[in-house]
Amino acid sequence: MTYSFLPIQATAALVMQWGYPAFSGRSKDFADALDLTAARDLIVACEKICPWYGEVIVNRKAAIKILAIQSIKGSDKPVTVLIPAAGWSPLALDLIAVNPDTAHVVEFDIASMTEKKALYDEIAPDISSNIKCIEADISNPELLLAYIPVSTENLLIILEGITYFMQAEWVRQMVETFSKKNNPLFIIEYLLPEEEINAAGRIIADTVFSIVTNTCKCPPPIRYSPRNLTDIAITYGYHNVRTFTTTEMEYIRTGTNQYFQDKSDGWIAITCMK
Repeated sequence: MTYSFLPIQATAALVMQWGYPAFSGRSKDFADALDLTAARDLIVACEKICPWYGEVIVNRKAAIKILAIQSIKGSDKPVTVLIPAAGWSPLALDLIAVNPDTAHVVEFDIASMTEKKALYDEIAPDISSNIKCIEADISNPELLLAYIPVSTENLLIILEGITYFMQAEWVRQMVETFSKKNNPLFIIEYLLPEEEINAAGRIIADTVFSIVTNTCKCPPPIRYSPRNLTDIAITYGYHNVRTFTTTEMEYIRTGTNQYFQDKSDGWIAITCMK
């Protein structure tokens, strides 16, 4: 079947292109409906620095999907998934497929949500009613609370690819704000401090992020440490906190470690709070 072919801007197309091996089924159909040509020059520039950089993105996406699906499967009640700065990621399709009767996803971004919802309706008309795509400024977490159904008992919040570009206090504000909703599960992906990355990894990360931030004309990325996020979690009543390194992400996806054999080889991490 031929779907709409939507052009998307360079940095979004870059992430979708690198993350493509993580997509399957309807998620792959969704990705195939996007025109990613705007990322061509950016991919060439980044892969001159690290030819296998896409492994970071595909491992991250695969790990987040697996962790989120485990959470939804492990719940005996309906689950609402909140994804701020969802961009063009088709993760919602994978999550609702776990249980179309009880899973709902609310996505936010500052633009293109109307077009994204139309594509969901085209790709998966039988489950797209379980997805809301809302154009909103996510910088104020309090404003996002209004979009969470009152009946929500189990809430999963996924922060992927956005912590780099928000103010340093934003993650804490998100956890503080949504801890009022019976301490939802958080899956948070982020860039590590330089001192937690080995020399080779620092060079790759710093150079690639410099290329990307210059393209999107944004400030240098914000960094978080696992200790910092653990402290935030404990402050707001979380006692089960686990951090996944790129070593673990790669193993979750491939069952081996080719590029990330030591936890200091990578420059991103995922912390889960529940």
